[in-house]
Amino acid sequence: MISVNPMTYEVTIPQADLTLVSGTLYELDVEDLRMWCHAWMDDQDGGITHPKMFTHYSEYTVVGVTYARAIIFLPPYSFTFEDGLYTVRLIGANNNLFDVENGILNQNYVQVISQNSAGLISNPDPGIAWDESVDDHRGSGTFGESVRKIQWKAK
Repeated sequence: MISVNPMTYEVTIPQADLTLVSGTLYELDVEDLRMWCHAWMDDQDGGITHPKMFTHYSEYTVVGVTYARAIIFLPPYSFTFEDGLYTVRLIGANNNLFDVENGILNQNYVQVISQNSAGLISNPDPGIAWDESVDDHRGSGTFGESVRKIQWKAK
């Protein structure tokens, strides 16, 4: 079971709490972790008297692109996966859980793979992927040029 040391603010995530994908590859849904952290922070016998653990954005916009959920874990908390030779893929939200440099992730033998922004861009109408003709984009370096090159190679 996930636990927090209230003296050091180290959050320990056991391998048994991860989802096995295959072999030595596991997944952690960061939204599920956020919900666990939220429950711990609200617990009268747990984290209610301790510092805030994370900031949560349901969506956020950077340079006109709207990104999906982001969970930013905050110091003084750090996270440690149960040590072992396996890989954890983070899914479900953009996050900073993989951040070793700033002390969010305590590095050991577990390899952590972040998938930030990989497929985590919000689209208000999923039925619309491209609303203009490819022919309208003929210039160098445009999406239309890339599509035409792919079509030409396929012939």
